[in-house]
Amino acid sequence: AAKKERRGFWGFLGELGRDFGNAVGSVIPPVKLCAELCEKGLNLMEDNIEKWEHNVRLLERMLEIYSNQAKASVELLEGAWESVKKMLHFYTDKHQEFIRRLKQASD
Repeated sequence: AAKKERRGFWGFLGELGRDFGNAVGSVIPPVKLCAELCEKGLNLMEDNIEKWEHNVRLLERMLEIYSNQAKASVELLEGAWESVKKMLHFYTDKHQEFIRRLKQASD
């Protein structure tokens, strides 16, 4: 099996255990088997960590996209609300003008 470079604390422990197992395993074969099993376990754990890191990066990207969409939605709603307020003010002004003219006509 090809020797992989490992990172961090678990990588250090794995390397130490594998090296010890290989050294002792040349004299005691079951220890060599144990070292190989540890190597396979570490490879599996490392693959899982890489998948988790990838998933975390995807989640971060999705959160960024969601955040941008939420900001755009807020801006859109604020713009729409401002338009509605302008139309309400316009309607209120026209209604007041209509009532004033109606009063003048009835006087």
